[in-house]
Amino acid sequence: AGAYVSQYGRRPVSRGLLGRVLGNSGGEYEIGADSEYGTDDSSTTDGNSEPTAPDGSPPAAPVDFGTGVQNELPEYETIEQFGQSNGTEVTLVSLADPEIPAVKKSTLQGGTVNRVATEAMLEEAETWASVDDHPNVVSVYGWGGTPYPWILVEYVDGGDIHTINLDDTSYSEAISLLTEICDGLLHGHERGIYHLDVKPDNVLIDDTDGTAKLSDWG
Repeated sequence: AGAYVSQYGRRPVSRGLLGRVLGNSGGEYEIGADSEYGTDDSSTTDGNSEPTAPDGSPPAAPVDFGTGVQNELPEYETIEQFGQSNGTEVTLVSLADPEIPAVKKSTLQGGTVNRVATEAMLEEAETWASVDDHPNVVSVYGWGGTPYPWILVEYVDGGDIHTINLDDTSYSEAISLLTEICDGLLHGHERGIYHLDVKPDNVLIDDTDGTAKLSDWG
């Protein structure tokens, strides 16, 4: 845990997250350069570049929930509308076969869907699915372009990290949570994928066992 925190804690976004989770509301969490867990290894890609999967990286294991990767949206029942943002809408649905809850992310219906929006959503789905074979990454069930661009992903019922009461969270529990987040990020990095939008809204908590799962790998 300490090694992960040492590695990621020197980066601005990570320090802000560490500060919030560990209760340091006054600012970022600081880790010295002479940390006992090692020196900084910041050999990552430039923020403006588009990292690609390294040669020889293992393929993502298939996730088979009866939906898989297809073009046509499977049968479902709408349970709740979560909201709309940036030309997309997010909906909690119940799949008919198999009968499980899922989150549907799709382009807004009722208007013309342009090629750029379609390609962006399908690219997001492919990127996300390439790293979802990990317990700390939200699973992708399927995606496609008919009748409109859509992605179906795992429903994580504990909400995001905002639901955690920091007053009742011990230091060791916070470190365990951060380790899970870093494990998910490291898994993506090993595939050549960088999240680039790590924030509390994108860290979901499994209500069953308290596991942290990273969402929105677009």
